[in-house]
Amino acid sequence: MVFQNVNGTKSTTGTTSTSSTTGTRNFPDNKMLQKAAEELKISVEDLKAHLEKTGVAKGKGISNLAITVNQMNMKAFCILNGIDYNSWRSYNVKSGEQFFVINNPAQYVGASTSSKPASKPEPKPTTVATSARAAVAGAVQDSAKTEEAKPAPKADSTEKKGSVDTSKVEVARDTSATKQTSAIDNRKEWGSDYTPDELGVAIYKFADENSKSATKAAFQDLIHQINSKNAADVILKYNNNPENKDESLLNTIMSEYGGDGDGKVRKELVMHIYDALAKQTNADPAHRAKFEAEFDARFAETGFVNTKRMDEMLLRMIATPEIIAQQIEKEVDNNRAAVGKNSFNELIELINEDNVTEVMEAYKSLNTGESILEAIADEIGSEPTDRQKAIEHIYDAYAKRVGAPEKVSELFKAELQEQTDSTFPMSTTTLEKYMDYLTATPKEIATEMEALMDDNFIKGATDERDFQVLLNLINADNALEVAIYYDALDTKFGLIGSISREYGDSQQSRKDAINHIFNAIADRTYASDEVRQEFATELDAQFEKSGFVDPKKMDEIVTNLIEAKDRDEDNVKYEPTYKRDLPGGNSKAETKRRDIVIGARNYLEKVFYNPHIDGRTQKKIPSFRQQLVERIQNDSTLTDTEKKIKIAAARHARVDVSDVNRPLPTMGSKGIVNTPQVKEHKPKGPSNGKVVLVNIGHTGFNSNAYDAGAASYYENPVGSNRYVPIEETDVVVPYANDLIEKLRKDGYTVVEFSGTVDAMCKDDTVETLSARYAKRFGSKNAMMISFHCDAGKEGDTGSTVIFNPFDKAHEKLAHCLDSTLNASSQPSVTKGSYNDKGTDCGLYVLRESEIPSALVEIEYLTGTSAARVVSEEFKTKFVNATFAGIENYFNN
Repeated sequence: MVFQNVNGTKSTTGTTSTSSTTGTRNFPDNKMLQKAAEELKISVEDLKAHLEKTGVAKGKGISNLAITVNQMNMKAFCILNGIDYNSWRSYNVKSGEQFFVINNPAQYVGASTSSKPASKPEPKPTTVATSARAAVAGAVQDSAKTEEAKPAPKADSTEKKGSVDTSKVEVARDTSATKQTSAIDNRKEWGSDYTPDELGVAIYKFADENSKSATKAAFQDLIHQINSKNAADVILKYNNNPENKDESLLNTIMSEYGGDGDGKVRKELVMHIYDALAKQTNADPAHRAKFEAEFDARFAETGFVNTKRMDEMLLRMIATPEIIAQQIEKEVDNNRAAVGKNSFNELIELINEDNVTEVMEAYKSLNTGESILEAIADEIGSEPTDRQKAIEHIYDAYAKRVGAPEKVSELFKAELQEQTDSTFPMSTTTLEKYMDYLTATPKEIATEMEALMDDNFIKGATDERDFQVLLNLINADNALEVAIYYDALDTKFGLIGSISREYGDSQQSRKDAINHIFNAIADRTYASDEVRQEFATELDAQFEKSGFVDPKKMDEIVTNLIEAKDRDEDNVKYEPTYKRDLPGGNSKAETKRRDIVIGARNYLEKVFYNPHIDGRTQKKIPSFRQQLVERIQNDSTLTDTEKKIKIAAARHARVDVSDVNRPLPTMGSKGIVNTPQVKEHKPKGPSNGKVVLVNIGHTGFNSNAYDAGAASYYENPVGSNRYVPIEETDVVVPYANDLIEKLRKDGYTVVEFSGTVDAMCKDDTVETLSARYAKRFGSKNAMMISFHCDAGKEGDTGSTVIFNPFDKAHEKLAHCLDSTLNASSQPSVTKGSYNDKGTDCGLYVLRESEIPSALVEIEYLTGTSAARVVSEEFKTKFVNATFAGIENYFNN
């Protein structure tokens, strides 16, 4: 076997040396080879054969090179490379230094018997010195057969029966293990050769079979497989070890005290776990000192080491909702005066707006028969103020999570204060009811308010705290729904009228409640100052009368607001947004773009609120907002109440057009240059010899105007009652760009062009472009696709592939695209393009193309399809299906 030195000289096995850039190290002599072979339990001949196969390697860290990369026994690695095994952790690798390694020693037996690999590997000898990886597999298999508890803690000075010399135990991955996991995959996911479950099994099994494990290198290597990717999972899943009934990971380590009287080795292992978890959970660095102090305190005690407090600190670093709930339950279960103690307060502080709901649900799932608030309140041995603080902390987190109004929080805390000050045991029934109110639906708010007014008819409901909580949950977002649901309860009066008749309450509290609800409805419906003043005048007049209040006029004003009865649909007033955030600049092109943007935004705003005349048909088209109303009115799936709510919302829907923009035009001597740019994109990688012309429909200038194509609107976000415009150009550009990238990656040349294609210059018409690329690539290797979006009536959905019916190649391409679109669950149809006489292809972009072409209407912009077509999920699915259709066409 010949080894090439870094310095260029050669050495022969056992006689000469290899060297590194920093010095010379002899190739292992026969004595070293013998020791290493014994450590690996293979013959010297096998070892030599595999050293010849593996050669020498460089490594930044010998642990990574030996164990992680080559899965070697660390002691064997040290023997082969002349490194002191007892101090290998502090070994500093020099620049360019080389090491002798063999990959996966478990497979080496019998390798020297033939120069060719054996057809079937020889079985490995059965030995107590099995690898940790095999131990994992064995423990997993054994778990299905046994549920025996782990033996009692090991004695300090007594070796276990059948324990092994850890210098013979490999930490290497054993490929013969039956567990179907890949060390390579595990390292990618977990940063370890093992899954967390496997690693926990390996650690437990090793400690179970060996006393004084903490001082043994193989055990230490297993602990050091714990890192910032797997620490939390290993700690949490350690108790899932089928053989481990009641022992934590720290308890296992701390119990291995033989030969480590001062605890230095165990401390290093425990702190390694802590540091890995701290990195994973972004723990406060100051927390480390507390944990280390707790560790040191264990050694100041006598008797068996207790890790309970240290385990708690680790669990609280992980702080899943389930862990927090479980730990709180343990605190209150073990100590009737737990609330207020440091250990309990640490848990409460872990509850925040991000996890509070989950913690409360997790506590319920413990089946203790009480909620987390009840558990805290029942800690009667604790100070009432401590219980108050704990409940208030949980409420504040929940209130922040759901966005509770400040007034509701004040009412909750007033109730909590009364409970704290009471001489009776604290009850959380009302407190939890108020927290439930925070997520009440409009229907639930209306129903509960009606019940309160019905139950408190004599004394009046509006002064009651329950009613005030519900009242303050009504806002501009839900006021319409609450009022309409209240009407659906078949009460004699509407919500405002009912409140006005709560005579048992003071006039002021009733007026305040009425004003609160009216102002919320007025804000939602964008009521004018005149309407607001009319209501205020009527409200004052009613309460100045003696005797019963007649709320009919007030209810009528509110009803007119909700139903927009006084609105002139042909001339709806709205607050213009089309001049907001306009593009800047003073150049001729920038000024022109600004004018174009203002015109486009103004038009899109007008047709949203007001009807308009279609320039082609001269028919009057209702405003988009009125179309929404008509759509809801014709929806047979809705109940009458649901229709009322949705129609009321639609009547007051708003649009913001300030995001509508236009590209900067190219200015010529006679105005805007209409000719679109033609871009040829080279393939990203080896060319497949094919070309695709991609026409991005519209999205260009023509006659000093920008052609954005069809336009519509969709609600964003859903439920907001606010709409944004969507134009054809908004859709086709990202769809086309994604397709272009996908084609280029697959070796296609792509030619991109856009705008009004029949206005292109003579050098770049559809005719000239298609003919040019047909000649360059061959007509069988070229095609064109034009992207557009459809406009239709409500309910229209699906794609349309339009083709020249007078050319079979064009029709074939259309059917390939149609087939893959339908296969991807996107409804699609093909349609031939005819002129008025039915004798010629009607669409210019198809009629004049010299190569097979298709125009694809991606989806309808109108109706329910509008929001769908702008979703990333739909775009990805559509582009993939289109690409597949192109591939099918060329392949066939």
